[in-house]
Amino acid sequence: MKQKTFYFLILSLLAGTALRAQEQFTKKINSSFDHVRLDSVLYALAATQTDLKVTTTPAMEHIFITLQFKDITLDKAIDLVLAKQSMYHDYEITKYSEHYNNLSLLKGKATER
Repeated sequence: MKQKTFYFLILSLLAGTALRAQEQFTKKINSSFDHVRLDSVLYALAATQTDLKVTTTPAMEHIFITLQFKDITLDKAIDLVLAKQSMYHDYEITKYSEHYNNLSLLKGKATER
């Protein structure tokens, strides 16, 4: 009986974590950026989501983005940001800590997302 309870608890925790991660991609974004630094755009996008941090690089300070988002998800917004510049080609979201995930832009293609 204790073993079944333990397994149920583990499955519940995993399902809750997966659900929270999935929620990040379902929140709709409505934003407008006019010649805004890439790192600032990423911070603004992360602020619309739950528990998301951003890793930036000094090069992002020299890339400027002009875009408007209306009712799109985070993954679609990032894809549009990537299309507006040529240095970064993909992104990944990894577990940063127990309470946060981390968004990073990649110069190559992600192995999995």
